[in-house]
Amino acid sequence: MRLSALLKGVPPGGAWTGDPEVAAIAYDSRAVTPGSAFFALPGTKADGAAFAPAAVAAGAVAVVAAGPCDHGAAALAIVADTRQ
Repeated sequence: MRLSALLKGVPPGGAWTGDPEVAAIAYDSRAVTPGSAFFALPGTKADGAAFAPAAVAAGAVAVVAAGPCDHGAAALAIVADTRQ
């Protein structure tokens, strides 16, 4: 499934870079497998965006975040609410 299809109906919060084929989704960078979209969720102790580089290193092809973050070579989709 393409990233754009996965996020269909989710209000954008900014620019998107790329529309890769996504094989899985993950919100924990330790659970990312090659082809995953990593959802950088804000937490009470840490912001998931801080773990985007680790997710990309593990094979994430896209990062979905509420704002700009270090996404390396992966596509970045900035959305208004990562929990929606």
